Amino acid sequence: MPESSKKTLQDTLDRLRELVQGVNLRNELKVERQQEKAREHKLEQMLKK
Repeated sequence: MPESSKKTLQDTLDRLRELVQGVNLRNELKVERQQEKAREHKLEQMLKK
């Protein structure tokens, strides 16, 4: 494989890796927000009793 093709492939793989990390971070934040909302809901229910 020519060197320029290897470089392009590596750049593409690096970019894909960055995109996947970004998606993973967003998903982790979404899960954390859902857990926080669940905790708040649980506390509200406890306070109503």
